[in-house]
Formats: sequence, C-alpha cells, structure tokens
Amino acid sequence: MKLKRKHVVHLFVIIVLLLSGLLVNEQNRALACSCIDSGSYEEALEKHDWVFDGVVTNKKVKSSLLGLQNSTNPIEWTFQVYGSWKGEVTELITLSSAQLSDSCGYEFKEGKRYAVFAYDADGTIEVSSCSNTSIIADNSDIFTELGPYKFDVNVPPTVEFVDDIIIDPSSPDSIVKLTSEEEVKKNIQDRKMILMFVFVCIGLLFIVGAIVLILRISRR
Repeated sequence: MKLKRKHVVHLFVIIVLLLSGLLVNEQNRALACSCIDSGSYEEALEKHDWVFDGVVTNKKVKSSLLGLQNSTNPIEWTFQVYGSWKGEVTELITLSSAQLSDSCGYEFKEGKRYAVFAYDADGTIEVSSCSNTSIIADNSDIFTELGPYKFDVNVPPTVEFVDDIIIDPSSPDSIVKLTSEEEVKKNIQDRKMILMFVFVCIGLLFIVGAIVLILRISRR
C-alpha cells in the first residue's frame, strides 16, 4: 500500500508541475525585439506596403490559450483614415500588432492621430514598433517629406501642434474618459481572476480524476 501511495504522490507532483509550467509559459512568453533604423520617411515608404494618416478609434485585444494574455498576443486596432501616401485605403482600416514593444508591438493610444507604416503579413495588415509609425499633427515633417496623399479619403482634423494638445482634467469629457479607462482596467482584471479560477478548477478536477483512475487500476 505504501508503494501505491508513493506512486500517487509522484503523479500528483508531476501534474502540478506540468500545469504550473503551462501557466507560467503562457503568461510570460515574449520575444526580444531588435530594430534596425528604417531611415527617413521616404526610405521607410519604400519598405512598407501601407503608409497612411489616421486616428485610432478602437482597440480589440485577442486572447491566447485559456484567455490569458502575454506580450505576443495580437491587438486589433481600428483607424479612421484620412489619406494614404502608399497603399489603397478605405475610411476605416483594421490592423494588427503585438501587445507590447518587447515583442515589436506598437502601443497605440486611442484618439491619437498617427502616420502608420504597415506591411502585409499573409493578408493581414501589421505594424511593428521598429517602423517609422508615430504621432503626427498638421505641422509634422512627414507632410514636407512625402507631400500630399496619393489616396484621399476624408479631410483630416486641423491640429496645429502636438505639444499644444492639452486635456483639461476638470472637463466633463476628460472625466468620462478617465472613468471609462478605469472600468476597462477593472473588467480586464476581473476577467483574469475568473479565468484563473476556472484554470485552477480544471487542474484540480484533472488531478482528482487521475488519482481516482490510478487507485482503481491498482485495486484490480
């Protein structure tokens, strides 16, 4: 009987280690990102499939195994496009990027206007933090270097200087935005806790099932 119990304990330890390893690997998996200077806007224009001017209107985070997040999971960004220097565009474009710059992902900010340098990855529009993608305004150098759009979609908003854009924390719009961001963060945290609870329950059920199966086999 002691031998059987020993086998059960060993199996229990092995299963726990395997489940822990999967969890840690899923949460911490990331790729180091090393960039090479892509040069001026004109040089970067030649290296990319799309170069357009647009404002981020939506963000959609994609989950991996068991709904857990890591820096390599893609994020879908939707842009209101005003014009393109390269590549045909529509009024709304959705592109993909890794979550964090550690995995060469570009961390856009909703409501900000960008010059986006994107490439075709098996039919998907993707953006890397190694590109010349950056926040722009009407007075940005890109308009001097690349000139007018090749494809006009809409008239872009007038922004004199990026540094002059000031958000008044006391304004109702700002309060609503801050509240919304806090709610989103809370929802994400709650979802992670639920998924973690489900993961632990599944692991425990698996362990109990394995122990019961071994005990039954040992009694035969």
